[in-house]
Amino acid sequence: MRTFLAFTFCALILSCSSSQTDESEGQNVFKPRIFGITVSDMERSMNWYTSTLNFERDTVMHFESSGITVGMMHLGDFYIELIGFENSIFKADLDLPKEHSNLHGFFKMGFQADNIQELYARLSASADVSIVAPLDDLPEIENYDFPDKYFLITDPDGNYIQFFSKKPSQSSMAQEIEPFLAAISTPDIEATIEWYAQHIGAKSIGEIVGNPGNERALLEKDGFILEIGEFADDVGFENLEVPEGVWRSKVHGMTKLSFLVDSIQEPYQTMKLADLLFDFDLTERKSMAGDRYFMIQDLNGTSLQFFEVDK
Repeated sequence: MRTFLAFTFCALILSCSSSQTDESEGQNVFKPRIFGITVSDMERSMNWYTSTLNFERDTVMHFESSGITVGMMHLGDFYIELIGFENSIFKADLDLPKEHSNLHGFFKMGFQADNIQELYARLSASADVSIVAPLDDLPEIENYDFPDKYFLITDPDGNYIQFFSKKPSQSSMAQEIEPFLAAISTPDIEATIEWYAQHIGAKSIGEIVGNPGNERALLEKDGFILEIGEFADDVGFENLEVPEGVWRSKVHGMTKLSFLVDSIQEPYQTMKLADLLFDFDLTERKSMAGDRYFMIQDLNGTSLQFFEVDK
């Protein structure tokens, strides 16, 4: 119940307040709209995302009765929603199996860069950026034009942010970076691939790679990439002993992925018929990100939100 209330409240907060796509006629295109992130220090995180990644600050809303603060920032038509809880905690405060274990759910954000060499030079020279993996090559994926270079950093709360190259022939970006990827840890990689194929329409890119205990797969939906990973040391939040009053969305890190869709009725009706778990039912209310929205959970409790805007 606490998880449901937390996600419901966050959806209500947002209501108060581009990546590659296939533009085929008649297709209901999904575009990434929001990365929702729980943070330990709202002002520090807002300053970091504005100064480091050039997001523009929109608003900060304080809800004293609930102990929640929400900060909204945008880059073009994409948003980052920062959420601060009074008693939020770091993953390191949980009784995880090993030092580098993670929770099932989102564990990495990804952006595609217009000029990855220039971006890497700028970020690696910054005292506010921690480079986890330096600029390097990516292996080719057969029959798919995947980026050929990447690097990896962390934000102030240790969240992974990965940057990918964009080929010169594709470079028509309105800003330096655009949302490109979200990575999800799962206890069952094959079931998760099937779920996203069935309910989101995501298509597999290549095969599952790695060995048992460290497997990954890539899915694609209208140019946006979902990286699915099954890792032996990762655990579900429900399997941990946690401090009283702490629920899943109070753990620092990415907690939500939102898409903007051309027509919200189609995915809403399909997901209702599939009897998926809804955090928030279809609601019509003007907001920064859209005019109608709903939010569901995937098979592992990871929150996905969908928006539509008036034409």
